[in-house]
Amino acid sequence: MMNRQIVVALVCCAVIVAEAGWAQQATEVRKVARKPTGPIDARANKLIYDRETGRLEAWGNVIVKVGEDELRADYMRGNTITKMLYAVGNVMLRQSGREMRGRSLRYNMADRTGVWEGLEGDMEPFHVIKTRRTERKYHGQQVLYVVHDGEVTTCNKEHGHHYRVGVHRAELVPGHHLKVRGAVWYFGPVPVLYVPFWYRILKEDFGFRFYPGHSSRMGTFLLSSVRYRINPLLTGESHFDLRSERGLGLGQDLSWRTKGTGYLGDLTTYYLDDQSPVDDDEALDAAEVDSERYRLRLKHLQYLGQRSYVLTELHYLSDEDVREDFFEDEYRERRQVDNYAAYTHRGDKYTLGIMGRARLNDFYTTVTRLPEASLSILNQPVGDSTLYYEGETTASALEKEFADDSDEENYSAFRFDTLHTLSRPKKYFAFLNVTPRIGWRGTYYSETRTTVTYTEAPVATNAQDVGTNEVVTYTEDLPQGADFRSSPEAGMEVSFKAFKTWGGQIRPRRHVVEPYANYTFRPEPSLLPENIRQFDDVDEITEDHSVRFGIRNKLQTKRNGNPWDLVDLDVNTRRNMEPEEGADAMESVSFDAELRPSSRFKVDLDGTYDLEESLLDRFNAQVNVGQSESWAVVIEYRLREDSDDLLFGDFTIPGGKSWTYNVYGRYRIDDGRWEEQGGYIQRNLDCMKIRTGASIMPGYLRSDGTEREDEWRVTLEMWLTAFPKIGFSGKHRN
Repeated sequence: MMNRQIVVALVCCAVIVAEAGWAQQATEVRKVARKPTGPIDARANKLIYDRETGRLEAWGNVIVKVGEDELRADYMRGNTITKMLYAVGNVMLRQSGREMRGRSLRYNMADRTGVWEGLEGDMEPFHVIKTRRTERKYHGQQVLYVVHDGEVTTCNKEHGHHYRVGVHRAELVPGHHLKVRGAVWYFGPVPVLYVPFWYRILKEDFGFRFYPGHSSRMGTFLLSSVRYRINPLLTGESHFDLRSERGLGLGQDLSWRTKGTGYLGDLTTYYLDDQSPVDDDEALDAAEVDSERYRLRLKHLQYLGQRSYVLTELHYLSDEDVREDFFEDEYRERRQVDNYAAYTHRGDKYTLGIMGRARLNDFYTTVTRLPEASLSILNQPVGDSTLYYEGETTASALEKEFADDSDEENYSAFRFDTLHTLSRPKKYFAFLNVTPRIGWRGTYYSETRTTVTYTEAPVATNAQDVGTNEVVTYTEDLPQGADFRSSPEAGMEVSFKAFKTWGGQIRPRRHVVEPYANYTFRPEPSLLPENIRQFDDVDEITEDHSVRFGIRNKLQTKRNGNPWDLVDLDVNTRRNMEPEEGADAMESVSFDAELRPSSRFKVDLDGTYDLEESLLDRFNAQVNVGQSESWAVVIEYRLREDSDDLLFGDFTIPGGKSWTYNVYGRYRIDDGRWEEQGGYIQRNLDCMKIRTGASIMPGYLRSDGTEREDEWRVTLEMWLTAFPKIGFSGKHRN
């Protein structure tokens, strides 16, 4: 059980660290070129210049250039030696491709410092609408703009200022940070917010995010976070989430990363004192789920030189449903979490690995590996011969731990598995590739099992009961001692390629055909699966006498001088050479296809067709069109014999330049019901985007007889295009 006071204290500490990080970020040095190169070149309708003193005075269409810097005005005076200039009337300064305009300017062209009166122009990423006075100076090696009594925005002038910020004083280091005092936010002509002090680091890894909305299960919610950089290698994100029906949620995330080969990872924590941990329409007793709900996740990749690395992933959860309730996207991607640490070393001809996999959450069924060591020998020639060898050896201490609510008993065993294969690839007749192979697999188990069947006759209590009760039969797995499984194997793979080209240099096309066949003969191993504790597919090995044959097809062209696969199709099937009585020799046909007519249109298909039942046993299809922010179509279809067919569609289409519309849905075909439907309408302005969305997950009858009620959600998102990850957007919780 997690102590809530500790969690709150951790979050508070993180906020304090964040403040320190902001201060540190503000002191980073950004080196800039202070001095323009080249002599002063001045032109005007009337020009007075004293070569000895350097005095310069000019009237009418005055243009002064120093290197790439250009200053224009109606009147200008100054000194070419000190390079101090004073310009009045329609002043325009062009510098590094950026133009700034104002009423007057005192400017030092030697170090590019000066004072503007009535400035308008660009200070990336902001546009200055107007100011009373603006100073351009240096703080250390940083360019610093100080704005007095002005208005700034990120909107373009020609599109209108949809929002603007009036400031009493602002300090801006372009590309680094903005510090504002006395800021008033306007949307159109309406003032909506006053902020006495505002500090903003102009980095992608910094900013506030807000995600407001209402859900029938969560109530009215505001999910908020702030991202910040603690030091050059470490960033943080603090979460503060309010849900009217569930309570207050707090989270603290840390991410670390080095440039190049080093390390990267993240630590995420989240805690919620859930006011309603079990929904009203659930059949569970509320006492089964504690109100204190939390999630801790650690991911870390540590490189140990160029060839070795350690990968770690750890999850600790309060209950099985916390990810589904509050981390919905993550839960859909992977239903059950994994906990492991793995070391990998890649040599020129081998890969060595050591792994530990444990169960930290007792409501999951897990195969633990504490530890597991593996050695893989890559396919390579044997000395100077024509033979090739590859092998894989694994030693594992295994235990299958069942979930606490399961009636199954845990079991464990030590397993040593080794596989060795010799092959001799050769080409015949200059086109036919033939690769015979021979291999052997040996597996040691510290414990095996046997199945015993018991039969109990009914007990008759009187003469009438005799013959009316059924005989009771049941089986039981009993542990046995250690044993060794030997499994030899032989086979041969045969293939060739044929192709034809046409279209010439203008529209080149090539069709590549590759038929292949792979013969395998593996006699019955000395130990059958029913006598082995089942941990993974290694324990399922049995006899195999079959030929897998198929054909690969590629239709290719050229894009920008490089080969481009328009179609890549592989169709294959397996023929059992010794089928069981009454079974078909060929059970199914598998296919895998990729279609790429263009970079914006792709189709992926794969599946298995059951020949005996004359139906698709498995089928996946995905169509992607567009794949841009304003135009995208995604259609997916998933079919499994043992689960519902699922159809998913996501359509994003533009309504001109000003609007974007989206609809999506997931439909379970077997049940004839929508799993979820939703969409959004988005208003696109030149400097900001506003999106409102809604979704509904219709209720249905559960397998336990209870009925799930409809769940619906409405949301509001708003963000500045100059800072796409900041504003009322960037959903991070559900």
